[in-house]
Formats: sequence, structure tokens, C-alpha cells
Amino acid sequence: MHGKTVLITGGTGGIGKQTAIGLAKLGAHVVVSGRDAERGKAAVRDIQEASGHQNIDLILSDLSLISQTHRLIDTFRSRFSRLDVLINNAGMIPASRVDTEEGFQAALVVNHLVPALLTYHLLPLLRASGNGRVINVTGGMPGAGGVDIANLRKPLADQAKIGYGPAKNIMMAGSYAFAQHLQGSGVTLNVTFPGLADTAMTRNMVSTKTPVARLMGALFSLMLANARPEKAARSSIYLASSADVEGISGSYFNPKGKALAWPGSIIRDDLPEQIWKLTLEALRLEPLTAVAMPPL
Repeated sequence: MHGKTVLITGGTGGIGKQTAIGLAKLGAHVVVSGRDAERGKAAVRDIQEASGHQNIDLILSDLSLISQTHRLIDTFRSRFSRLDVLINNAGMIPASRVDTEEGFQAALVVNHLVPALLTYHLLPLLRASGNGRVINVTGGMPGAGGVDIANLRKPLADQAKIGYGPAKNIMMAGSYAFAQHLQGSGVTLNVTFPGLADTAMTRNMVSTKTPVARLMGALFSLMLANARPEKAARSSIYLASSADVEGISGSYFNPKGKALAWPGSIIRDDLPEQIWKLTLEALRLEPLTAVAMPPL
């Protein structure tokens, strides 16, 4: 990974931070994004110390807002002329429905729209690397419950709550379609499930107060007892760095970096393409094909 640049969203804590440490140990120039300046600076120091590698940068951005994501894109493009690996690791588990000032549900923005937006607008830099890689990190119970496409077609204000699991399913379906549209571009896009990890985000999920949630939280806490973030980071590190997966795109990987069949509920019928079209509409992006790619 020497000489390569990696951008990791949500890289100031949890799985993202451990991914940053692992790739920095391999010699990558790692850029992490985070919301909080002090926490971000502390994370950079931790990554530098744990990896023995000083080439770590921080870009501040609140990824629950599309406007802030555009700022992250502009900042990155102003500093770097190429991007070898984009790891869309940031996630959000809302305790209740959260609507942003831009009219979206925050869980949908962080878990799905932002990965699509970053990948789309950073494609020129990924292509400039010669073999750019995009890794989208899913979570929850991948595929469980599928996707309520009828809900997504409603006006944004009328949509039912989109929780963490459904939002990650939407991201997976959209990623499957995005990978097809990237064929011939020289950029690969894959999805990985890191497995369980004891992080601030998952601890927040089990702290809700309803009786059912408390019971589920207690069971989940037991499962998290030995679920270390550094173990959950292994699949992202592998997909970012291994020559074994060079050129592989549109695949779904387990926590051990092994390719699995996609959950049937994710790739059923034309669901991925429907999600892709709805995503382009929501983000006001032009259709993307291998022949009409954003210019280098």
C-alpha cells in the first residue's frame, strides 16, 4: 500500500479507526473523515501511534448532510489528485426517526446516499489511480426484511421510518447496481459485512429503553463481549490491499474476506436498478455509464 491514498469515512472510531490503523501499517496514506474536531485529532494521533506511520490526514464533515458531504468531496479533490481506495464505512443507528434540515431521513443519508454520492463524485480520482477500489461496509443482518421499495417511492416527508438495517439493505442493492454501471471503468466496487463489533455505535443501539429493546440489547451485549473492532476491520483491510481481489467487482464478502452469494432479497427482480434510479433522482445526478463517465 506504499504510495497509495485511502479515504475512510467514519474513520475516527470503531471499525473505521481500526481499518485506518491496519492500512497505515501497510504504508498507505490514510485520510479519515469525522464530525468532531477534537475527537478527530485524537484519532489521528492514535492511528499514527498504533501504526508507526505519520501520513494520516483528517477531513471534518457531518455525513448526515448532503451539503457537508459535498464539502468533503471538494476538500479532498483540492488536496489530492488521485484516490486508490474509498472505504464507505460510516454508519448511523438512529434510536428514532431523524429528519435532516435538507428533507431526508438521516439514516438513509449516512448509510446509503453518502456512499453513492462520494463514489460518484470521486470517480475521476479513483480512475486516475489505474485500479481504484470502492468498499461499502454493511451491517445489521444483511438482507433481512429486504427493501420496501413502495416506501422509497413516496415523497420524502411521507416515508415511514427507515432504520439501520433497511438503510443498509438499500445501500447493498444500490451498490450491486452501481458496480454493474462501473464495468469498463477500471474501478471496482464491492460490499463487505464486517460482522459484529463492540463500538460506540452498537453500544448506543442496545441502550434504548423499550422492554423489547432492553431484552434484545442484553442478548446483543453478550454477543458483543468478544467482538473486537480490529477483528471486524479485517475484511475491509483485505479488500483494500490484497492482490487476490484485484479486478473483482460487484461481489459481497463475509467478515473473513470470502465472497458469498448475495442475499436473494437484495438482488431480486430489478430491485437494484430501481434503487439506483431513485438514488440518482434523490441526489440529482446524471445517469452513469462506462461510456459517459465523469472526465479525468
